[in-house]
Amino acid sequence: MNITPPLVMIKCAVFVLSGLLLFGCSSTKQTVQTNNEQYVQITKSELQQLQTSSAQWQAIKPDIERLLLIESDLNLLITQLTAIANEEPAQSNTAMTAQAQPPIQAPVAQPQRTPPALFALQIISVTQQAQLATSWQAMQHKAPSLLTGTTIANVETANVKGITYYRLKLGAYQYQKNAQADCDKLKQQQVSCIVSYYTDNPVKL
Repeated sequence: MNITPPLVMIKCAVFVLSGLLLFGCSSTKQTVQTNNEQYVQITKSELQQLQTSSAQWQAIKPDIERLLLIESDLNLLITQLTAIANEEPAQSNTAMTAQAQPPIQAPVAQPQRTPPALFALQIISVTQQAQLATSWQAMQHKAPSLLTGTTIANVETANVKGITYYRLKLGAYQYQKNAQADCDKLKQQQVSCIVSYYTDNPVKL
């Protein structure tokens, strides 16, 4: 019995079946080009996997967006904390420098200068300097309430027509009206008085 043809037929069938399987496998993914656009053909199971992955992505997409916002807020917070941390040492150094500086001393108040005197009361005019004391005592008897106590007394020497006069002047006034007021009081006590200019030539009586 010749068994060669059946073996050959079996081999051919196996070869053809193998070729069909290979063709089927290779045809599960094919690239089709239409109008300069490429399309990829996939199997149904691969399509289901893509759909499953897309659904999962859509489900977690809001969470991922929320995480991205949290990350942005954290980066901003870190930046602010870093800036504050850098400022604190500078402020500390400034405080230490301020403490190290000696305290500012208040300026010493300068004594106020007394305004210059411009007027005085002339009550005596004699030709002998020795007569000043006698005349002064006589004036004190006339107006003891006004001419006793500490009184500023100055002597002016004046030469009038070859005669030297010694003029006794009391007080030191800045304003003429004040000098005139005191002069009027002396006149009420029968003490002759005129308002004259101030002379700085102290004398002890």
